[in-house]
Amino acid sequence: MKWAHAESLLAGARAFAGPCAGCAVHPAPTEGLREAYAAIARAVDAGAEQYAPQELAQAREKVALAERQIAARDFQPARWLVEQALVDAELAAVKAAVARAGRREGRQ
Repeated sequence: MKWAHAESLLAGARAFAGPCAGCAVHPAPTEGLREAYAAIARAVDAGAEQYAPQELAQAREKVALAERQIAARDFQPARWLVEQALVDAELAAVKAAVARAGRREGRQ
């Protein structure tokens, strides 16, 4: 009887530790999310809403999806989405800067 009780305690410990074990391997990408938000803000400041709206929208959509993954405690896909959002936002900022520079050159 003692053996059955020990097995049941072990099973309970595994069930409890299972979800937490993944947390240690793939922590929430909170710092990456902050960086993605900052990159989106820089893109907006650079004029991405006018010159690179598609890339900016993709960055925002990926951040929203990443937040859902974080809420579901599925951190690895969230990390990938945050990284992609960061790249999309940086691309939007660069495209906007190039477009604005081209407009300035055209005026001169």
